[in-house]
Amino acid sequence: MGLNLRKLTEIYNLKVYTEDGMYLGDVEDVLISENKIYGWKIRVSDPELLKRGAKGLIIQHQLVKAIGQIMIVSRIAYPVKKEEEAA
Repeated sequence: MGLNLRKLTEIYNLKVYTEDGMYLGDVEDVLISENKIYGWKIRVSDPELLKRGAKGLIIQHQLVKAIGQIMIVSRIAYPVKKEEEAA
């Protein structure tokens, strides 16, 4: 089994989904700290987040589950209100 390497420039504009299958947006940028990937800046497309004034999300790299043709992130990376909070 070989090591699958990708250039960071290939990651830009990838579609980002939660592990539940919810579409969040597209990768806009990468955040690097001490020569390691710290996180990913995601340009959101969710109308609910856009209504609240959010233009993007920062998702820590440790919450990324997989990167391939799309990026899959943990469901805890998405800041949704619980139904009882919204009511």
